[in-house]
Amino acid sequence: MSLRVRLVALVAVLLAVGMSVAALATLAALRYFLVSRTDTQLDQLSAIVGAQMGDGGGLGPSDLGNGRLASAGGQPFVLLRVLSPDGTPMLDLQSPVGQTPTIQLQPEAPSSGNPDGGVYTTVTLADQQPKQWRVRSGWLPDRRAILQVGLPLTDYDTVNRQLIRTEVAATVVILVAIVVIAWWVIGLGTRPLDRIARTAGEIGAGRLDLRVSPARPNTEIGRLSTALNAMLVQIQTAFQERQTSEERLRRFVADASHELNTPVATIRGYAELFRHGAGARPADLEVAMRRIESEATRMGQLVNELLVLAKLDEGRPLDRAQVDLTHLATEAVADARAIDPDRPLSVQAPGSIVMSGDELRLRQLLANLLSNVRRHTPPGTAAEVRLSTSDGVAVIEVADDGPGLTEEDSRRVFERFYRSATSRGRQREGSGIGLAIVAAIAEAHGGTAEVTSVPGEGTVFTVRIPCDEQG
Repeated sequence: MSLRVRLVALVAVLLAVGMSVAALATLAALRYFLVSRTDTQLDQLSAIVGAQMGDGGGLGPSDLGNGRLASAGGQPFVLLRVLSPDGTPMLDLQSPVGQTPTIQLQPEAPSSGNPDGGVYTTVTLADQQPKQWRVRSGWLPDRRAILQVGLPLTDYDTVNRQLIRTEVAATVVILVAIVVIAWWVIGLGTRPLDRIARTAGEIGAGRLDLRVSPARPNTEIGRLSTALNAMLVQIQTAFQERQTSEERLRRFVADASHELNTPVATIRGYAELFRHGAGARPADLEVAMRRIESEATRMGQLVNELLVLAKLDEGRPLDRAQVDLTHLATEAVADARAIDPDRPLSVQAPGSIVMSGDELRLRQLLANLLSNVRRHTPPGTAAEVRLSTSDGVAVIEVADDGPGLTEEDSRRVFERFYRSATSRGRQREGSGIGLAIVAAIAEAHGGTAEVTSVPGEGTVFTVRIPCDEQG
């Protein structure tokens, strides 16, 4: 059952209950009014009859038609009896057509507020018309007999039936009208929900770029639309990130397989060469063994670098300690000079810079940056490692005077296995993930890695790491 149907049904039920309660209250008020009016007429009738009987004039059946008691509160009485104190009929002055049964109604003791002790009751006479009667019993002035008078509730029955018919008809008409109006109004109110449902269905079918039509922000549907749109943005972003991650993973696996395939193929080729007789030729055997060892070393280095990236991607806690960054940079430059003595390398630092970090990873970061300079700049190109601090952030800059990078290279240089067009044209020495490791180590320390380069003027790699970052 739809929300619209449930709301209309609820309105109809509440309206029907409300109108029924109002009708019952109206009937109760009408009955109270008519019965009170009848009781007043019975009081007047009792007073007239009691006064005449108290004067000694007496009453008889002939008195009913001679005008002595021509009126009783505006209408002729039709029931008039005198009973003994124990309720036995003594005189039946007037009764409805047929034999009226004795009505047992003992009056109360007289008091200042009720001189004759009058009491009232409503009785139903099954064999008479009308059936409903209002009867009053009270003491005569001599207190030796009971005067019982009664009037039919004909007006009440007639008005009651007419009122019930009117209220039933009015209730049906009003209920139908309200249901129709409620159906239309609730339909207007739930129309945005229908649009939201249709949009959600299309989004579920794959159209993640759709958004819910905005509504007035001060309404519940408006707030719902805003919340849904915010959630959809996050869902779309999450899907895009997942797709990007999956694409990066597929590319990573493909590149890693390609990189590992090269040394494996080389080793296999030299092994086949050895099997086909190179072992009998010492010169060829030496070359084969040297190349197998070289490719095995390269493959081992690639595997180690892949393991480093995998560990960093897992987000494992770093082995943090207080590290002297100036000391690490000085040692990294000394190691680079040992590998390439002809390259001018220098360190510029304001003094000792102590920070919280993983010493092994920071050494690897500096070594990879200097290795990148050695591999991608001409021999003899000068490079400088500059250290500084700014607002609690340690800044590491490795600047060289090499040929620089193109705009595309600068944008993609930290991607895994990415090589520029110029590096792909040369003999491949690196694995293509050294700078990716630099970026991953910086990120693991809560920092960033970026590059600034102008073709023909050199390149500056900048790493920023918070000195007191905890992780």
